[in-house]
Amino acid sequence: MEPEYKLLWYPGTRKWRFLNIKSADQTTLTLNDFSGTNKVLSFELTRSIDGKHTAVKFYGPPAAEQLEVRLSSGGLTDISDDPIIDTYAAGATKRSKNRWQITDTNKRRVLRWLAQIIYAPHVGAVFGSPTEGFTVIGMYTTPTRSPSFQARWNTTKAGNDEWTTIEGWHLDALNGIIDFGNSYVYRYNDNPDISGGILQPKVENPVDVRFIYATPSDTVTARFPTNGFSGTAYSELGLERELLLYDEMLAVNYEYFNPVTTAVRIAQFEKLAEKLHAERSDVSYSGGCSLDGIQYDFQLLDKRINIAAEDGDGNALVTGWESIDAILTDVEFDYELGVTTLQFSSDQLELMGVDPDQVKEELKIRALKPVYFFDAAVFHEKRRAFTELGTPVIGADTTVRVDFGRVFVDFEDDGSVGSVQTEL
Repeated sequence: MEPEYKLLWYPGTRKWRFLNIKSADQTTLTLNDFSGTNKVLSFELTRSIDGKHTAVKFYGPPAAEQLEVRLSSGGLTDISDDPIIDTYAAGATKRSKNRWQITDTNKRRVLRWLAQIIYAPHVGAVFGSPTEGFTVIGMYTTPTRSPSFQARWNTTKAGNDEWTTIEGWHLDALNGIIDFGNSYVYRYNDNPDISGGILQPKVENPVDVRFIYATPSDTVTARFPTNGFSGTAYSELGLERELLLYDEMLAVNYEYFNPVTTAVRIAQFEKLAEKLHAERSDVSYSGGCSLDGIQYDFQLLDKRINIAAEDGDGNALVTGWESIDAILTDVEFDYELGVTTLQFSSDQLELMGVDPDQVKEELKIRALKPVYFFDAAVFHEKRRAFTELGTPVIGADTTVRVDFGRVFVDFEDDGSVGSVQTEL
């Protein structure tokens, strides 16, 4: 049963009745008005925004954004130890590199798998001699879904200017650090050039390095309201507080570890967010009052209470409580004193908060089955034409059309198709 319904016993008819308290009769109690039936003797009311949220947002698993960052463009930062690895030309030294870090602090987290397959380059065979120089032949690539660190050098006698994959590194996936430890990234040239009469170092540092990886990106989301905030907690008190809820069901499937969803699934979660928002977004008023006399009109708790007021001259005063729609929760009759005491509250979350899992079931938020389809058709059309000399020529046009794709099917419990959804 929906939480806004109450089960009430009517002793006169000896029947149980279901009452929707959100549509119960509204009764306005007027302070300082002693001419009507419901004369208020005492009154207390508390206003609260505790636990209130003026927006509800569901978010699902993160997508993977594939990036390529380079040292030359600032995407990588050199944080090497810079050890001396070669001494040449009467004491001149050459330092090598062993550690780099992703520069963008917001993109440093590295996922285990790439979002798409890449083809990593590798050096093939090398031929030549120290005097004539070496030439790299047989460059080849291998498909991979793993992060890839690559380097390139200028063309020298040691080899050509080619990107090549470098292995043997350790990854700090949280801080985006590619660390070779006690190993160093360099190319050895046994016959270096002479520049300015000085024999150049045999160790060649790469002129550039790059790192291809995937990092968590924007997630699939559903929000109510779509933008901004709403509810009396926002309109009256300016509360801007968003309730964030994680739910993997926002994704209906995964493609290379990336979440896939549909417009129907997003709309379902937006409806769920709207229901949760309705019970959390308004200011809560809780309190009570004492009325003169025994007022049996309240005995069935089928009332919603609003509060108005008058000044000493009978003129209406604005209380701000004229439409709080507080739900009557308790009534007590004191026959000795001739007083009726009421307790009421407008806290919808406390009094009739919905179970999100129940709402998800009602909205049919459940696992979908991917269905793949393939359709091929061949169209063959003959035609007749003539050459410049009038000779007839018989020709033909052949067209091949192939349709393929994927949809997600929501099957009912009896096996029938509930809905067919296409991915975004």
